[in-house]
Amino acid sequence: ALVASDFLLVPTTPTFLAVRGLREILRVQEELKRNMNCSVRFLGILLNMVDYRMDGAEGVIGQLRSSFGKKVFNTTIERTGLLEECPASRTSILQMRPGCPAARSFLRLRDEFLGRLKGADREEKGLDREPPGKLLEREPGRNLGGS
Repeated sequence: ALVASDFLLVPTTPTFLAVRGLREILRVQEELKRNMNCSVRFLGILLNMVDYRMDGAEGVIGQLRSSFGKKVFNTTIERTGLLEECPASRTSILQMRPGCPAARSFLRLRDEFLGRLKGADREEKGLDREPPGKLLEREPGRNLGGS
């Protein structure tokens, strides 16, 4: 799927194991770029199912933001019971409760996502380019026990 894609957006939860999986996904992306001439570009990391009440969540978020900088979306999607009800009712949060905080988060995500796509167009034209592999050099999760 990555070979056929233009962009890679990685949704992740702010947990230790998810950070390790994130590192693996980025390693595979870099490998595909080298070995299969894959042009998929890393668009960013979306913090999803965030529960600030969980021990360590803020620390993991801080580490991700420190390691990946602007590649971590500003918008976060917090875990709510309402979002968990949507699949069962076969409706989106925007239809179920358009003014609730979760719906507003998804609208902010839409705007940020579209802004990043426009930014990726600028990057493709040679503007705002980050050297290949730079993100992997930062070793995300190192302080979280990652290797």
